[in-house]
Amino acid sequence: MARNKNNQCGVATYGVYPTDNVIDLDKLSWAQHWISTRFANLEILLAETSGRCCLGDDISVADLCLVPQVYNALRYEVDMTPYPIISKINAYLLTVEAFKQSHPSNQPDCPADQKTQESQNLDDLIHGDNPWAKHWITTRFANLEALLAQSSGRCCVGDGVTVADICLVPQVFNAINFGVDVNAYPLINKINSHLLSLDPFRHSHPFRQADCPPELRLQ
Repeated sequence: MARNKNNQCGVATYGVYPTDNVIDLDKLSWAQHWISTRFANLEILLAETSGRCCLGDDISVADLCLVPQVYNALRYEVDMTPYPIISKINAYLLTVEAFKQSHPSNQPDCPADQKTQESQNLDDLIHGDNPWAKHWITTRFANLEALLAQSSGRCCVGDGVTVADICLVPQVFNAINFGVDVNAYPLINKINSHLLSLDPFRHSHPFRQADCPPELRLQ
């Protein structure tokens, strides 16, 4: 069961999240392709493990990873019809009070015109420098930096790669997309640099995929 949870977290975070945050209309079809590919893999896993939630009927880390990925997929106008299990679980989770309260549209500084929206149109995120996104990324990074001061070595928890590291790398990728200066978070920056030197992280980077636009491709 622990392995299933790690698999689901990995697909939902590192597998989906980096491409889920490439905020450029020219790359929309590319993002849709990779989100759909990873959701197809996740749908297969969930067919073996899910109840009301990703792992049976109890909320787990996998569910915490799932909800924001569906939110982002809708931003990118991904058709969720081929993923009935993901859609069913997401719909249930959004009825849970903790998920409802943590929804971006329910935050105190959410722009008024977005407070009643269940998802954001991609155009809303592209135009302007999105200070709201920067505010929340930097706030969470400051909290994470404090936690890492107590737990980190080369990785988030000591020197071995864990799910925390799988979650960290796409968040840094996302932060850079939004123009956040990650040098302000030396532990996060150091760990991210180390992880990107590891072959599994290097090979799975969005900018090293076969259909990455040539102008973005990394060697």
